[in-house]
Amino acid sequence: MLTESSYSESIVDVQLMKNGLLEIHIFCSRPKPDLSYLISKTLEDLGLIIQDAMIANFDVFKLDLRAQQRNGGQYVRPDQIKLILLDLVGDRGALQV
Repeated sequence: MLTESSYSESIVDVQLMKNGLLEIHIFCSRPKPDLSYLISKTLEDLGLIIQDAMIANFDVFKLDLRAQQRNGGQYVRPDQIKLILLDLVGDRGALQV
């Protein structure tokens, strides 16, 4: 039985903008330790360069960032990035935007 205290909500949204930048929004109600580092390392490993980011990590974790794909790197689709990030935040199958 899923109780309110055991429910952890994660939302990941990845959008490709007209200018070629990716906008990534992540919300996690029960973040893991070092989640900011894990996300930035994962995006780097995917060949993305973070342009700017805003992070809130008090009671919940919230990240809004813009990134671009590295020139000459392998293209990764936004839906693939979203699935990888959902796995990373640990709530695969939770509420998704």
